[in-house]
Amino acid sequence: MNKLTIIGHLTGAEIEVKTFDQNYILSNSEDFKKPVVSGVYVLMYRGNIIYVGSSMNVYKRIKSHKQKPRTMVFDSYFIHPVYNSDSTICNTRDALLAHERAYIIKFKPKHNKDYVEDRSIKRIQLKTF
Repeated sequence: MNKLTIIGHLTGAEIEVKTFDQNYILSNSEDFKKPVVSGVYVLMYRGNIIYVGSSMNVYKRIKSHKQKPRTMVFDSYFIHPVYNSDSTICNTRDALLAHERAYIIKFKPKHNKDYVEDRSIKRIQLKTF
C-alpha cells in the first residue's frame, strides 16, 4: 500500500490518501454484485486497469458505465471504500476526488488521460508502508 498527500481540488486542503497496489486490486476485484455507498472504483479489462472513478454511490455509477454504449469495455472492478478519520464512510466529494486522483496518477489508466495531465496538482508525496 502507498500513501500520498494530494491537494484537494475543491478546498485546496492537503488530504492524505492510501492506495492499494495493482496485485491487490486484481486479486480483490468483484463481479458486479456488492454495492458500496461511497468510494473509488477501478475498472479492469483482461487484468489491466483501464479506468478509475469515484462516486458517492459506487454501485450505481459502475452500473451506469455498463449500460453506456460500448465506449469502454470492462470485465471486472475493484472498490476502495473511502472512510473519514473517525471510520465513518466518507461523504465529502473532495476526499473522494483526492483518492481518485491518487489512483490515476499511480496507474495512468488509458481512459483517464485528462486527469493524468492535470497541472492543478501542486504536491504529491509517495510513501510506501
